[in-house]
Amino acid sequence: MMRKEPGRAEGSVEVEIRAVCEQDRPDWHKLFASYGRFYDQQMSEKVFDRVWRWLMDEDHPTSGLVAVKDGQIVGFAHFRHWCDWHQNYGHFIKQLRVFVMAS
Repeated sequence: MMRKEPGRAEGSVEVEIRAVCEQDRPDWHKLFASYGRFYDQQMSEKVFDRVWRWLMDEDHPTSGLVAVKDGQIVGFAHFRHWCDWHQNYGHFIKQLRVFVMAS
């Protein structure tokens, strides 16, 4: 009898989740454009440049993660940090896009 690893679904795919970095820009650009098309939003290069600057700026409240499978970016998440008056901290996802991969 084969045992599954705890926490892994049968047929699951190994994906690395990491912070977005400078060399990710071309693949991120394609995914972000796809995100805009999905929501019927026309985004200019000015928008792409602005969001990318936010993601690369450690002092900006917007951060980004990418999902990488076999060396290719297959998803991204943009999120913002928040804090309320009671000093509760957290994050909320601003944009999320994942390519669905056929098995």
